Amino acid sequence: MPTLTDAERSRNYRAKYRTYPGYKTAKDAVNRLPHNVCKRAYSNIIRRTSGLDPHAMQSFGLPVGFTRDEFLAWTMDSIAFWRLYHQWTQHNYERAFAPSIDRISDFLGYTPDNVQWIVWSENNNKYRPRHKLPGVKSARRVAQVITQVKNQVTADFDRLLEVCHARTLVA
Repeated sequence: MPTLTDAERSRNYRAKYRTYPGYKTAKDAVNRLPHNVCKRAYSNIIRRTSGLDPHAMQSFGLPVGFTRDEFLAWTMDSIAFWRLYHQWTQHNYERAFAPSIDRISDFLGYTPDNVQWIVWSENNNKYRPRHKLPGVKSARRVAQVITQVKNQVTADFDRLLEVCHARTLVA
């Protein structure tokens, strides 16, 4: 069997995936494989929780309750993922129908009992504010205002705990 050069291997690979409908490039074909969708979702989780994504600072510091291999195993066993993946393929890989990982409770981390697979459009619309704050025009600014309020409430609560603790020591 003749040994192929890297260029020949690359050309054969591109030709193999170029024939599938809905794929623009070979990279699209590979990125849309189920296990690669899951790997990308896990990478996004890590990026959000480690602070590398400036648009997802509300997730910074939240715990991730599984390793990549555990996440892949959980996903491959998930009926919801396969249903959504099939729906995505039926809609010719439109972004709105792409499988997306969602935290059920925003205050808890990415743990197996707090995440679910939903379509991207539903997950995207879930965090869009349904109302406007007075004088605030953008969704990003609404998120900033909410974060500031959360931080202020947390600081006030911490001060209250300190006062209560000091009073119990004096009494």
